[in-house]
Amino acid sequence: MSLLPKELAEVLTEPRPVSLAGVLLFDIRYRQRNPREGRGLAREGVQDESVVEEYAEALLLAHRTLSATAYGWPALSRLPVRVYVAATNVCGSAYRAAGGASAHLLLSNMGYEPSRVAARRRRRATAAHELTHLFQFELVCGGNWHWLNEASATAIERVVFPGSFDHFRFLPPWVAWPEETITDFPGYRSCQFIYYLIAAVARNVVSEAYRIGRDGPDLQPIEALARAVETLAPVRFAAATGPDVFGSGYCIDAYFLADPNSVLYNVNLHRRFGDRYVSESFASYPVAGAAAGDPIEHLGCRYYRFYPPDGADALIVTVNLPDGPARTCLRGTLIAASPDGRAGGRVTLQRSRGERSMSGRMDAFAKGALDHALLVVANCAWQAGYDEADQLTYSISADVE
Repeated sequence: MSLLPKELAEVLTEPRPVSLAGVLLFDIRYRQRNPREGRGLAREGVQDESVVEEYAEALLLAHRTLSATAYGWPALSRLPVRVYVAATNVCGSAYRAAGGASAHLLLSNMGYEPSRVAARRRRRATAAHELTHLFQFELVCGGNWHWLNEASATAIERVVFPGSFDHFRFLPPWVAWPEETITDFPGYRSCQFIYYLIAAVARNVVSEAYRIGRDGPDLQPIEALARAVETLAPVRFAAATGPDVFGSGYCIDAYFLADPNSVLYNVNLHRRFGDRYVSESFASYPVAGAAAGDPIEHLGCRYYRFYPPDGADALIVTVNLPDGPARTCLRGTLIAASPDGRAGGRVTLQRSRGERSMSGRMDAFAKGALDHALLVVANCAWQAGYDEADQLTYSISADVE
């Protein structure tokens, strides 16, 4: 069992100060497992001082990044931050200030990765992740913000270290279940959405959400995040019609991972996992009553592929909306997808009179003009009462000319 932080203060006596411009930021405490002289510390000891140096470099870069004006986080209130490097059953932990004690970090001295390179990457990501929690603690919000705490801290790993792929371990569910809500507990896999907001809306969108949440303690984190987006962009956060960040932005970019024009472009992610899950593909027409068993949670989406048959010049797709919540919250978009995974022209499905369906026509649907047409159906419900808009259903019809 790992030692508790109060015990670590007595055991880990070797300090490693980390300063920037004369300001002492971190006081890293550790002991070596096999020191050159003297008695070592077994399980709690580090392999060698390179482990501590790697954490020190990563913490310094993460602090420099997050404390920059562009990201909007307040300065850490008590410096230096005490950092313990010792045995822990997780990669790291951040502790709030309590009972007169300062906030501090506990970072793992060991790694289960197969190489030193992989262990270094994990340490860099962990340092950025856990330090982000300390910045979050400076803007304490009411209620349960756990999912946004973890989603944003994981996203910031990639912000601080652009080539990082430590967060890939959280993404198999994100790849396999796009129809599930992005607000799902515990939040790690939602890092893709938060990274999208940071890159596409504003670098300070997350810190702004925490400030809004602090000033409005009854707000849910998704409501504070939506207000931050609409304050900074300004563009609607999620909406069934017109431009918005979620339905006409994130949901589409999240499919085109191999497209350099996508905000979420990540060729390593695409090589590792391939395309996100596509609910159904169609190559024979007409299509009638498809997707009737495909529910979507709030702030989730589904993908459908339409492949062009011989002689087709145009594709007509209709999404039938059976009830009020579906008519209010669902939006549909057709996108031309090239053979090399790039997004082409798009068509927004337009609602019929009475809003019982939405339809769109894509011309230039001939073989050779594109690989397939992608239909994205997104559930844009996010405001109070969104649970009534969960598990929305619909059906799809399609034909070619």
